[in-house]
Amino acid sequence: MRTIMAMLLLFLGMTYVGSAAKAQADQESTTFLLPYCKEFVDSNAPMPSTVDAQWQGFCAGMVVGISSVDTVCRPGGLTTSQMVGVVIAYIEARPARMHEHFMELTREALQAAWPCSPRR
Repeated sequence: MRTIMAMLLLFLGMTYVGSAAKAQADQESTTFLLPYCKEFVDSNAPMPSTVDAQWQGFCAGMVVGISSVDTVCRPGGLTTSQMVGVVIAYIEARPARMHEHFMELTREALQAAWPCSPRR
């Protein structure tokens, strides 16, 4: 009986770890994050739950952080919502890439929108 219980616990533990790893990978994908980005810019969206608000903030923080790198020359005066909107539009124009890492597509979107002039 102990052997059966040990095997059952081992199986359940492996299933949990596998699910956790899959969930973690999904949370880095554009498919997972894009709806939260859309909610962030939607002024008519209902008050988000705490978890939804955290993911919306994660999306906005990623966009702001990536927009601050030296390969993006964004103009002054942009709001976070405007920058997130640019990322959403870029991603939605490329639906076949929704499975890709959100950070990579965000970097591409911001560099395409506001490329830096080459230094001379």
